Amino acid sequence: MRKSLKLCVVSVFCLFSLNTFSAEKTVQEPTQFRVEVKNVHLPLLIFDKGQTLKLNKENFRIFEGEKDSGGKVVWTEQNIESFNRYDDQAIALAVAIDSSESMVPTFQSNAQLGENKLEQAKNAARSLFRSVFREEKDVGLASEIAYEINFLDSDKLQDAFGVNIPRSFFFRNTYYFLMKKYDTVTLASTNLFINQDWTNNLKDIEIGISKANQAGGNTPLRDAVFNLARHFSHVSGNFLRVAVVLTDGLDIPDPQASGEIKINDHSLAEVISELQNNQVLVYTVGLYQQDPVLIFGSSRAAQVTDFLEELAKTTGGLAFFETDLSRLSDVFFKIGAMIRSVNFLSYEPISNTEGERLIKVEAGEWDTHNKWHKKNYTLFHRQGYFYKK
Repeated sequence: MRKSLKLCVVSVFCLFSLNTFSAEKTVQEPTQFRVEVKNVHLPLLIFDKGQTLKLNKENFRIFEGEKDSGGKVVWTEQNIESFNRYDDQAIALAVAIDSSESMVPTFQSNAQLGENKLEQAKNAARSLFRSVFREEKDVGLASEIAYEINFLDSDKLQDAFGVNIPRSFFFRNTYYFLMKKYDTVTLASTNLFINQDWTNNLKDIEIGISKANQAGGNTPLRDAVFNLARHFSHVSGNFLRVAVVLTDGLDIPDPQASGEIKINDHSLAEVISELQNNQVLVYTVGLYQQDPVLIFGSSRAAQVTDFLEELAKTTGGLAFFETDLSRLSDVFFKIGAMIRSVNFLSYEPISNTEGERLIKVEAGEWDTHNKWHKKNYTLFHRQGYFYKK
């Protein structure tokens, strides 16, 4: 009787979804901006006493490190082939906004109405594009991080009804209701929604940002960033590839006990590798209204902080953590200023051996005796990549 009741309830929901499915967002075919490229493109930010610097090509030296048979890193200087700044460099900019349930205010009785983080994030993202985007040369993408909820239980309901349950507030709540009541429903997710694929039309990008309004579920952060990195493969060529990832959620760890649901399919190492191989510079923004240590304990807080900081550090970007939503626009303003201050160097690797490559950059100047004098500037750049023929 219990099983029959479950199938009856779900069948009603699935039949209803047939009538509403057409109103859901459709998946866009990716637009490809492809140019033949053999070079490594290296975005580089340089600071001196907190101020960004603008140096010239001759002020930089780039080295690639490869491990020999004994595990020792051997560094080889590379020949810098081109050097550009923002004025001359085309940019591929993608913004991914967390649209989980915690990003919108709750309307529960006797509860204090929270701030609408999602709306403020969208406003900040639109301002960022307006400050750096040039329609004659740049391309942009707008996406959101959220769950795609499907009904998949032991009775294979998706196969039986031949339909995916639409992503909406109604069906997300239905899913959680059934999961709690029957304890047999598991979930599947395709957790990066491209609201506007690559385009050079700023208005279309702003409309895409506005579509990030279906907040719900948890935040499958690792998989979302992995998919975003992979989407940069559709932008090949001499573009400065930049991703801005905003979230108020902690990265959900992999299951530690039997029966727990695995949220992310990809590890942190896989995410970083995909970002580096697609040459993506990442800026992360963590919105935390209170110290995560108070909620999750020190090890849990360290995990989320490390995740966002690792994404930024290994790709050459920066991680921002903000507790005051009124300063969110200032954070995006800083990111825009950094994008406009990036030095963009290109070189063709001397070695053609497949494997992991480390990258090291020095800034300084040559004297009249052709002697190199390294300066102790603060440099941010991608730390490596995997070379594949």
